[in-house]
Amino acid sequence: MSNQLTTAARFLVSTLSNMALVLFILRILLQWARSDFYNPISQLVFRATNPVVAPLQRALPRSRVIDLPCAIVLAALTAATNFMLMRLVGVSVPPGEFLYYVFARIVHLGILVYVIAIIVDVVLSWIGQRGMHPMSRAISTLTSPILNFFRRIIPPLGGLDFAPLVAILVLQTASILLPLPALFR
Repeated sequence: MSNQLTTAARFLVSTLSNMALVLFILRILLQWARSDFYNPISQLVFRATNPVVAPLQRALPRSRVIDLPCAIVLAALTAATNFMLMRLVGVSVPPGEFLYYVFARIVHLGILVYVIAIIVDVVLSWIGQRGMHPMSRAISTLTSPILNFFRRIIPPLGGLDFAPLVAILVLQTASILLPLPALFR
């Protein structure tokens, strides 16, 4: 029973923390991609994360490159949840390795966000009126920087855009090559 309880607790902590971490990652990525702040999807992400980020924004300067207060909250939340997961399993690692796992988990979740966003963007491109829905505009804005990079390398062939496929292959390969224990995936 104890093993099942540990597995269930690990599942809950991992799933709930991943959902929260993705919100903070989305906030950073949407700002980086210069998404429309008035888009309902952007508003959802900002309103969900603002109660935690706003107090730090008053104390720390903002940069044009990255939202430093949000990045600090993201790192702290990742560290806290990684620590909880390791305690549930009974694992201990040196501080340097622990910091690496915090960084690697954030990168892994960022890659996952992009892969899912690219897949959704492709599916929405098959459906008519792509630019009309707020979610479609937010996802398109989010994926444009990466897809435009791959479109410069691989232009559309015969009217088919292979940039999303190549982007997903590169991102998934990077995710696989990222040494991160299954506990944090």
